[in-house]
Amino acid sequence: GHAVGRGGRGGGGAVDVDEVGSSDEEDEGVEIHMTSQSHFNVHDPGYIASVAASTDLSLLVTKDKNWPAAAVRCRTHPSEAAEALEVKVRGAYTARITPLHFACEHRPSAEVVSALVAACPSALERRQEPGGQLPLHAACTWGASGPAVHVMLDACPGAAERKDFLSNLPLHCACYSGASAGIVEGLLRAYPQGVWPRNHQGSAAADIVRRLNHPNKREVLALLEGTMARLLRRKKEEALSRVESAEGDGNLEWV
Repeated sequence: GHAVGRGGRGGGGAVDVDEVGSSDEEDEGVEIHMTSQSHFNVHDPGYIASVAASTDLSLLVTKDKNWPAAAVRCRTHPSEAAEALEVKVRGAYTARITPLHFACEHRPSAEVVSALVAACPSALERRQEPGGQLPLHAACTWGASGPAVHVMLDACPGAAERKDFLSNLPLHCACYSGASAGIVEGLLRAYPQGVWPRNHQGSAAADIVRRLNHPNKREVLALLEGTMARLLRRKKEEALSRVESAEGDGNLEWV
């Protein structure tokens, strides 16, 4: 086992999970080992409940990636969803993040995202230290499913407008990682103006899509360009109606 130490047991301190996620191979090894050991009962509700009752949320999320048990644990011990974890993130450095954020880097089920959000809604707006990413950035970067991303967007649409410390919106991250058109569409619905901002490299979302060759490149580019065209059209219409109303006002003055 890996020890979990809590700094300042009041819950304000970080949970230090030793060497968690130090490599993808290690993670896979753990998962394969666990599955082969317990394949006969991992889906059994009684088994899931007993694991949830006896294991901290931090371990269920970081070590086991046992989403069904983590979802149950969120409902029985919601305060654990608010704890800060000091863990190695997918970017291969140690950072301070929430259980929700860690889960978002590892293709969580929509169910566990929903449970983590219900237990600690503020985690949706908690930035990774260092880096400034929100859980939504992590989900869009590391291939979370459409349903998982939409749970977060429904709960906190404003997260789509937040930039990390490299000026990336979640939309930039989604375009970089080749996220599905459904995810891109959800991000654009939450924040259509996200098509314009450039990150620290000077790239807007469409620039990233054009530069890379993801299989859904054309579909995603069509969504981004369609949104740009619609916003420009609306801007033009608003400017025109302002001119017309100003002319109308002018006519009244001269009557």
